[in-house]
Amino acid sequence: MTRRRQQGKQHAKRAQKAAHERLESLSGTYIPDRTDKRFRRGATPCAYHPKYGKGSEQVSNRVDQLDQLRHEVNINLAIGAIELDLVTNDEGHCPVVVALDSEPLSTILGRLRAAGGYGTAFSRGVGGDVRVVSMLHDVCAIAPDADSVVPGPDAEFGMFLDFVALHPEGVAIPAAFERPAKAQNAHAVDLTEA
Repeated sequence: MTRRRQQGKQHAKRAQKAAHERLESLSGTYIPDRTDKRFRRGATPCAYHPKYGKGSEQVSNRVDQLDQLRHEVNINLAIGAIELDLVTNDEGHCPVVVALDSEPLSTILGRLRAAGGYGTAFSRGVGGDVRVVSMLHDVCAIAPDADSVVPGPDAEFGMFLDFVALHPEGVAIPAAFERPAKAQNAHAVDLTEA
């Protein structure tokens, strides 16, 4: 083996080890995107998931589903196929988060927290239907009599969307973020297949 090739392999091992250490320091609910720069040289995101362990098929399948949904949402937003007002956060950005109905609500709230606390979340159900919900700051134009909810540790995001859909005035989530947030306008959307 040539010296350059050995150095390349050593560099790859160091990079994988550093990525593994960074992911272990994150919460157990973090599932990285396949385009994450920390996963170069053939390493797969599911191989380093601290909660499920190395090479879990369950995580790999979920990551694949999230990647597919992320791709579909990006394409549909780019071509204007969906008529939707995205939530704008305090910095003027429009964060979009993708999820699966079967994922824990705490995981999705963590993704929204990482995106600045507010945004638009798209979620795919078991049957393939896609729903969207707006997560807003509590001082927005939602009625002050909005229902309040403190989700349980096992609450799934799909159940939360069902609850929000039943309350058109919005649902307050007092302990979700640094500032109180509300969810509103959970409804189905039709995505054009990419």
